[in-house]
Amino acid sequence: MLVLASASIPALAQPAPASAEDLAYQTSMTAATMDVSDLLVQKAAIDSRLATADANTDYAALVTDLGRLKTRWQAVTDQLVALQPTPRYVSGNFNLAVATQTFAVSYDALATGISATDATGIGRAVAALTAANDMLIAAGTELQAA
Repeated sequence: MLVLASASIPALAQPAPASAEDLAYQTSMTAATMDVSDLLVQKAAIDSRLATADANTDYAALVTDLGRLKTRWQAVTDQLVALQPTPRYVSGNFNLAVATQTFAVSYDALATGISATDATGIGRAVAALTAANDMLIAAGTELQAA
């Protein structure tokens, strides 16, 4: 019978314990991203409004709401950029900031596309929002694994 002791597990396979600086960053990052859950709920609501848009849709109100989302995503990005991540979290923090910035820019592009009745611009903005969502998930996974 073969018995494996914990010493046989390579040290690199075990995550390093979090330092005090890591814990401080985690707290700051949590505060910086506090609004993200609600922003994702708002994304679902906007997605629904876009899917049902027709001649009776109040496009001015929709564009205003997209502008508000852009501003809120930008605020999250600004808070993330201001953080001082430890080496363990630098890449994940950067990728999270890129994802939130992509949301902000994409909502702005979507508002512009709707205002200009630019179907190509709207399509590109919607695709960018999908990419932003994927990037957000990937960044969260990276931070969780760090």
